[in-house]
Amino acid sequence: MRNSELLLIDCRALYQVSSGTWTQKSSGSFTITNGVAFGIEAEARSGAAHGCAATVPAGQVGLWCSHASANAFDNFKVRDLVGPYEADGRWFSDKAEVQIDDSNNNLLRSSSATSTEYYDTCIVRRGFRAGKYVATFRFKWAPGPSPGFLVRWVNPGDWLAVIVKAADSKAWVYKRVNDGILQSPLSSGSTVSLTNGNWYTGKVVVGDDLGNSALQRLRFWIDTDDDGTWSDETALLDTTTVDDDCSAGHAGLFHGHIASTAAQDFDDVKIGYDNNADLDLDDGGDSLVINDDFASNATTLSYDDNGSLTDDGIFKFAYDAWNRLVAVKSRYSSGTTQTTFATYAYDGANRRTSKLVQNNGVEV
Repeated sequence: MRNSELLLIDCRALYQVSSGTWTQKSSGSFTITNGVAFGIEAEARSGAAHGCAATVPAGQVGLWCSHASANAFDNFKVRDLVGPYEADGRWFSDKAEVQIDDSNNNLLRSSSATSTEYYDTCIVRRGFRAGKYVATFRFKWAPGPSPGFLVRWVNPGDWLAVIVKAADSKAWVYKRVNDGILQSPLSSGSTVSLTNGNWYTGKVVVGDDLGNSALQRLRFWIDTDDDGTWSDETALLDTTTVDDDCSAGHAGLFHGHIASTAAQDFDDVKIGYDNNADLDLDDGGDSLVINDDFASNATTLSYDDNGSLTDDGIFKFAYDAWNRLVAVKSRYSSGTTQTTFATYAYDGANRRTSKLVQNNGVEV
C-alpha cells in the first residue's frame, strides 16, 4: 500500500487501486462455508504483479475487508521472501532455508515448514544453465515431502520440475509460468514402490524430440531397486509437451511440501552432457559439469601466481599473458571436454573488443 496506490487480494480476486479507480486484474472461485475459518496466502516479489502496471513497487502490508459487515481475522503473518536463501556459494533456494550437512551425513537438506506454511521450494545450482542435458540425484524417501529435480528455473514465478508425489507415489510435472498459479499438467500412469528411510537415485534427461531435433523431450526415471543400473527401469515420464517451458534455464533440486512440513534430504547431484547418446554421464567422452557430493559446505578459492582468481568453486577462469580474463569455463570436467561459458578479447590498448556468452552458459 502506498497512499492511493494499492494492490488488494480478497478470497476470489486481485484488484489494483490507482488514484481511487478500482480495476479487477484476475479472479478465481472456490466454496466458502459461512462461519468456517479458511486461510489466504499471498506472495509478492519485485516487479509488477501479473497483469498489473508496475505502480506499487513497495509499501506496507495489512488486512482488508470489502464489506461493511463484521469480519474476523487471526494468525496474520508476513515472511520476507527477498532471498535467495544461501546454502553455500553454489546452491540457494527461493523460499526456504537449505543447508549442507558436512559434519556427518554429507548431504543437502531442505528445511521443514511450519504447520501453517506449505510452500514448494526450488533449490538452484549456480554455474549451470542449459537446454538439453542429463542429470542424476540421490534423495531420501520419507513420509510427507515430495522430492524432485528442478529441470528449469528462471525465477520464482517461472520454473518447471519433475517430482515423486508422496500423496500418490506417482511422478508429476510441476510448473509455474509467468507468475501464474502452480500447474501439474502431467503425471505417470503407474506408481512407484519406495521404502521409507531408503535412498534412491533419480535421473532426468532433456534431449532431442524424436520427431524434431529442434524441440525437446523430457524423461524421468527412478532406480527403484537402487542397484545402480537403469536397464531394468522404465521412464516414469516421457513427454514432448513441455518444450516451451523447459527450453533453457538453471537446474537444481525441488522440495514439494504440498501438505507436509517435513524436511527433505538430497545427495550426489551430477549434471552434464551425454556425448554418446547412451543416456548417462559415466563415459569418458561425456561432459560432467556439476558433481556435488556435499562433503563440504566451504568453497575453496584458487589463484594464479599473479593473484588472479582461477577457481571460485563454480567457474574456472583463464587469463592471457597480460592478466586479462579471456575465458570462463565449467569447474568440473570428465576427460578433456570442458564447457566454455564465456570468452573475451582485447585490443592493444587493453580495451575489450568482444564478449561472447555461449547459449548454454550464463553471463558473468
